[in-house]
Amino acid sequence: MRYKEIQYSAEQASVLEVLEMGRSVLKICVLEHRKIKDIYELAKGAAIAGMRVFQARNEAKMQRFNPGAHPSEYWQIKFIEGEEPVGKRTDPLEFCGRGYRAEERRVQLFGYGSDYTSRYEEDEAAPKGLVSALFNPPYGFRVPGLAADLPRTAENATALAQAQTVFLHRFLAAFNIQLQGTPRPSIYAWSDNWSNFFDAGKEWWGTYYWTLIHHEESRATVIGASSTD
Repeated sequence: MRYKEIQYSAEQASVLEVLEMGRSVLKICVLEHRKIKDIYELAKGAAIAGMRVFQARNEAKMQRFNPGAHPSEYWQIKFIEGEEPVGKRTDPLEFCGRGYRAEERRVQLFGYGSDYTSRYEEDEAAPKGLVSALFNPPYGFRVPGLAADLPRTAENATALAQAQTVFLHRFLAAFNIQLQGTPRPSIYAWSDNWSNFFDAGKEWWGTYYWTLIHHEESRATVIGASSTD
């Protein structure tokens, strides 16, 4: 089965640049694929192919920062021998996880103490997902359209949630991820024991890896994240 990374649109490239500049730890790629009847095998193949894309990107990045260095001298993404990704079909709300209020189509990830000096993720009993991975990485994410390091006030908390909502919808639209209505992608969440890509996240922050199969386009979006402090 063949997968090929697409030529990204100007908007997709712009969103990827925002993620890079904003210190996001999300890794994203979109792959063209050949349709097959077994959706699970299609999604699994995309998960593996996506990791190879991230592997190649990491190699290129390390070479830029370490010109002439041998690969053994820097960290590489590797596959774990004998292990394969195991996926679970998930729905869009579980994919978004805590912090997304679907009825109102908005982000409300953070709650605050009465004086707004303390901040925490709302509904901490709910599973984490894309919203948490995007907007609460170890060193924070600089949301477009919002000044950095704003004082924690009620007004700024509202502004943050609004800016996060705007960017989330922009992100979803750029990669054709429909959460409601049709056409919605088939979403799979994957295990984290088949690549050392996940090792850092296992230390503390967490690991995320999804494939989204866009049936009408013969494309798969792969999203992964793993980080620590």
